Amino acid sequence: MSIRLHQLLAGAAPGDAVTDQAFQWRSALDDAGINSDIYAEYVDSRLFGNVLPLYMLPDDNAGTLLRYSIWSRANWLAATRPGRLGIVYHNITPARFMRGSNPVVAELCSRGRRELEQFASRPDVVVADSTYNAEELLAAGWPDPVIIPLLQRLPMPPPVRDPVPPTMLYVGRIAPNKRIEDLIMILAHVREHHIPDASLDLIGNWLEFPIYRAALDELAGRLGVTDVVTFHGHVSNEVRDRAYEEAGAYVSMSEHEGFCNPPLEAMSRGLPVIVRDAGAVGETTGNAALLVRDRDIPLAAAAVARTLTDVRVRHGLAVNARHRLEEITPEALTPVILQTISPLLA
Repeated sequence: MSIRLHQLLAGAAPGDAVTDQAFQWRSALDDAGINSDIYAEYVDSRLFGNVLPLYMLPDDNAGTLLRYSIWSRANWLAATRPGRLGIVYHNITPARFMRGSNPVVAELCSRGRRELEQFASRPDVVVADSTYNAEELLAAGWPDPVIIPLLQRLPMPPPVRDPVPPTMLYVGRIAPNKRIEDLIMILAHVREHHIPDASLDLIGNWLEFPIYRAALDELAGRLGVTDVVTFHGHVSNEVRDRAYEEAGAYVSMSEHEGFCNPPLEAMSRGLPVIVRDAGAVGETTGNAALLVRDRDIPLAAAAVARTLTDVRVRHGLAVNARHRLEEITPEALTPVILQTISPLLA
């Protein structure tokens, strides 16, 4: 009889970090002879067949791994199944960031955080993908989690880029906690004081936050940068990777991250990274990125300009990126994953 471990998600969509981790773990588990189907309450039509709807979850005693990132029926189903339960906590965006743009998503986030304490005694295995996330669980009365960074397969070693174009790149959701408005203000400051032909490319979905997207368009118009700010929406992995390779610097001013995958993707392709030191971002990037504290737009703009124009800065970041990426290779993380989930397979 094959060994099985069901993975449960609130929603599954291309480009979503939690969905990607379910796929990455499934690949690692398959290599170890463990069958791991993925089930989600909401399944993007592009993933039909690769991800199954929750109603197809078999009524069996196989272990369950819930990826906890918001409230959904998947949470309730995981808590009521008879088999052993593991939870990977990906963090939940605080509702205050969402209420003005999408009150429905805000309420799901709020409920997900409220229910954390009720889940504390249920799991047999607890995983957090950062120390930041682990501390939230401990504060909610959970047992000490195993910390396993996001599993990724990234190109190595990262190259040193010289010269680079004056293009800032952001990859991720277009959502209020990501502070896209700060990126637009940074661009305007860079163009006025440092690099007149700088531009900003934004890759990511804004469908949940149309009000926020409209406000960003209005801001870009007021600052006179509409023509050099491009919203690309969701793109394929191939287009995203090409954007990493063609940009000059990766920039994110997000105020809340439980891990943060795109900076590592950018590093692996030789792109220097400038990020706000908030949530788990500093932990994720280590010393391989320039960290900006608080909402200091002129300071962030100066960091971007320096990175775009100074090959010595880019070289130092590339060396540090190589060391950071070596710590989170599949070869380093897969044995930890298999050992951690072993109680779920009994």
